[in-house]
Amino acid sequence: MLFKKLQRLNILSINNLHLKTKVMLAIGTMFALFIAPTFIIINDFRTKSLIYDKKIIGLQYASHFNKLIAPLQLHRGALNGYLNGYIGLLKDIEKSQKNIQERLTALIELNNHYSILEDKEFDFVIKTIEDIKFENIATKKSSGYIFILHSNIISELIRLMRKTSSITHLAATSDSKLAIIGVMITNTLPTLQELSGQLRGHSVGILAKDNIANSQKIMLLSLINKIDRLFYNIAETFDLYDIELKNEHLDKVLNKTLQIRSNIELFIAYPNISILTPRQLFSQATSLMNKQIELQSELKHKYISGVQFLKEDLLYKFIFLLTFLIIALIFALYISSSLYISILSSLKKLSNASKRIGDGELDIQIEVNLKDEIGEALMAFNSMSYNLAENITFLDRYKMAIDETSIVLKTNKDGIITYVNKKFCDTYGYAKEEIIGKPHNILKSPSEQEKSYSEIWNTIGKKEIWRGIIKNLSKDNKIYISETTIIPMLDTNGNILEHIEIRHDITELERFKKEIEKHNIDLLTGLPNRNKFLEEIENANNIGIIYLNINNFSGLNQFYGFKVADRVLIGLSTHLSEMAKEFNYKLYRLRSDDFLIMFTQNRLNTENYKEITERIIDKVESREIECGTTGSININLTSGIVLSSSFRGNKDLLAHAEQAKKIAKIRNKKYLLYNTAIDKGLDYKKNIKYINEIKNAIKNDMIKVYFQPIVDNTNGKITKYEALVRLIKDDGEVLSPYFFLDIAVKANLYAKITRIVINKSFEKFHNLPYILTINLSIEDINNKETLSFIFNKLKSYPNPENIVFEILESQEIKDYIAVKEFVKKVKKIGAKIAIDDFGSGYSNFEHIINIGADFIKIDGSLIKNIDCDKNSQILVKSIINLSKNLGIKTIAEFVCSKDIYDIVQNMEADFSQGYYLGEPRSNLV
Repeated sequence: MLFKKLQRLNILSINNLHLKTKVMLAIGTMFALFIAPTFIIINDFRTKSLIYDKKIIGLQYASHFNKLIAPLQLHRGALNGYLNGYIGLLKDIEKSQKNIQERLTALIELNNHYSILEDKEFDFVIKTIEDIKFENIATKKSSGYIFILHSNIISELIRLMRKTSSITHLAATSDSKLAIIGVMITNTLPTLQELSGQLRGHSVGILAKDNIANSQKIMLLSLINKIDRLFYNIAETFDLYDIELKNEHLDKVLNKTLQIRSNIELFIAYPNISILTPRQLFSQATSLMNKQIELQSELKHKYISGVQFLKEDLLYKFIFLLTFLIIALIFALYISSSLYISILSSLKKLSNASKRIGDGELDIQIEVNLKDEIGEALMAFNSMSYNLAENITFLDRYKMAIDETSIVLKTNKDGIITYVNKKFCDTYGYAKEEIIGKPHNILKSPSEQEKSYSEIWNTIGKKEIWRGIIKNLSKDNKIYISETTIIPMLDTNGNILEHIEIRHDITELERFKKEIEKHNIDLLTGLPNRNKFLEEIENANNIGIIYLNINNFSGLNQFYGFKVADRVLIGLSTHLSEMAKEFNYKLYRLRSDDFLIMFTQNRLNTENYKEITERIIDKVESREIECGTTGSININLTSGIVLSSSFRGNKDLLAHAEQAKKIAKIRNKKYLLYNTAIDKGLDYKKNIKYINEIKNAIKNDMIKVYFQPIVDNTNGKITKYEALVRLIKDDGEVLSPYFFLDIAVKANLYAKITRIVINKSFEKFHNLPYILTINLSIEDINNKETLSFIFNKLKSYPNPENIVFEILESQEIKDYIAVKEFVKKVKKIGAKIAIDDFGSGYSNFEHIINIGADFIKIDGSLIKNIDCDKNSQILVKSIINLSKNLGIKTIAEFVCSKDIYDIVQNMEADFSQGYYLGEPRSNLV
């Protein structure tokens, strides 16, 4: 759904634009595609440049913080020595105090310029510096207190330095060496310097007192150890990252550190021996810290050089990528403009030629000088122009064909009729001038419901095609039923311009369907038939059925003739119908001499089935049936009984009842109740005997094919033959399919028999001019191996159009999809399809139309009585007429007399088949 909306949006926004606009849009889009990466590159360059600039700013902050920390540490050490009694450090105090103030001011000015830190973050530093001024410490006797104040200031400055380092990404870079240098400048070296400053301050103060406590010894040794660990950690880091230093700064720092460490350790060990003065120790420590500052300075220069290198490298990459994009854009613009000029000149030719065609000129030829796709398009235009007149003629013929075969009318969007074709006028009786301009509902039948028209308008109002069946009224008030398709015609904006209706008159088809519905009734007796019974038991519960059969009915038929036999069937149905009120059952005639009685609501059960069955059979057999001049005839019955309470579902009840009837006949009983045990005892030996006979027949080539002629009713000539299978027993007896096909199906031998019939039939008719008809069952269509065999044989057959496959319509064609797929494939090869036994009670004309049958064989039960049964005549005539309207040929089977042959000829059936015209034989007539 989303794709369709996007596609529609594309049509609305792109296809309606001029070519020049499209090309400019394409170039603009392409330019935009170049702009996007260009913007990304520029933005990346700008972002990284700002980061590099920030790193330099961060370095400035670190430098200013370190410059401020150095005099603070000097001030702390000198003041500690002074407060502990050594007044020789007074000048150092004054000098350092002045430097503190100057460097604090410089740091604040730097921050005012870049505004990385807030002013309140300096408040603690400024306030504490005021507290440690020499003139403000008169009341603060404790040197330890002053030392702590200094240390707090320095800790705060180191924290702020780390904060600015984080903000300016000073130590965050993809260059690992540069990142380590950043960490050294902002963290490691300031920490080392502070530890050295603390060592200097404590040592000078202790030395000035000329004595040392144990706690002070521990403190000094702890500071020395921390300095050692940190210093060696720094040295290892320099080695690991291959950071080279000038003037051996690292060695000088090491030497100074070792010198001070040695002096302090001597002092700790021998506090009473004067090794050096506080001034000397102060100077040595200050010299060490200066060397550390020099080391930091060199690292800062290295950091600046590294950042400058990264900036230069970024600039080179930026210039290279930007240059490449500009060159690519220029090249693309050149190609696009050249392509546009080339296409435009060709399109102008097409445009001029198209305008001439629009003015009525045809067969216009354009000069073609190009060999590319545009040249092919121009050649295609020339070909189109050449064939245009013929195509227009073809379209006119196509329109004429639709007008000849379909009812066509057009209405505007409000339902006013604007056009009708001749077939419309012929069908509904209106002249064009009478109907054009009238509202569409002038045709509405009074019996058509309003909701049907509402549904139509709702559907076409949504711009969708409506399909359905509607009733219309002609000018002379006759009702016509039409299969209708209404198509909304839309303009380029998707608005409805008009509606086109295409109709097919199916009035006759609907009437025929009603006749088919009536065919749920047996034509001879007027009783519901087998089809009606199967419908009624689908959802029925607690039923019992008695399957009745007239003993030796075939002998009666042969002795008296089928007319007397029919009177016997009518008389029996009358007797059984009269008894239905007494016993409260429903009565059906299944076929020939088989009748079925159905009890509902458990009225026939295990307690009373014997009594009821005996009473019914006794009543029938005790009465004579009047048969006119022949006199009265008595009949005997045999029955099979089935109770649904013994089974799950009603699917196989009829088959079980018939089975019980057969076994009753074999056992010479009047009736028998079916149970699963009788199946096991039933003729296992007989079944095995039949199966062995079938297997032997297949093995010994005794499955034979007989052929019955089919006559063309227009000239009386044989044009077709139907292939019929026969089994030849060892004693020469010929068995019809009735005696062995059902057993073959159950024994999985049926498919082999089908293939034998097809193979032998194809060989027989290979070079003959006749059409060959072969019967197929649903079992054949559902068997993949059989289907494959059929398709292969058809493809190798010289005239596949002479092959007709008959599908038994009496099997209800349950797997409709499989049947339709089979029909589609064989028709593609060239073969045709016939529906056998049509009208036997399962008729569904809609399926037969959809399947695409070429022939319909009208069931013999309708044909055999057509000379004396008015209902059969009406139904057969309806089938023939409707088939002609649908373009389907009809075949009347069971033509057993000249009278019947004359009748089906007069009814205009296309072909006839039956014993009157030719019996099935192994050789052709």
